[in-house]
Formats: sequence, C-alpha cells, structure tokens
Amino acid sequence: MRALRENGIKRMSVLSTLSDQQLSQVPGLGTRSIALIREELKRMGAMKNPPPIDGRS
Repeated sequence: MRALRENGIKRMSVLSTLSDQQLSQVPGLGTRSIALIREELKRMGAMKNPPPIDGRS
C-alpha cells in the first residue's frame, strides 16, 4: 500500500486500469505484490453487488 500511495495511486479504480507492466515499474512492487493486487481486485469485483445482509431484495 505504501509503495502505491507514494507513487500517486490512491484509488482502486485507478489501480484496476494499470497493466502488470505498469505496476512492475512502481518502485517497491514485485511480482508477488502484483499477484496479490490482482487477487484482491478479482475478489472486490465479485463483491460489487453483494446480497443484502437481511436477505431481502
């Protein structure tokens, strides 16, 4: 997170538009960090419209 913030990437919407090659140019991010970022973006995408907590629509 620190490496992203220090390089002006503060929003997930911006992060999701960057390619792996662009992310690899960010100082402090390696291949494992990029993989973790991709996993989290996928997880967040799957939860964009979660069902209501009480089960009602």
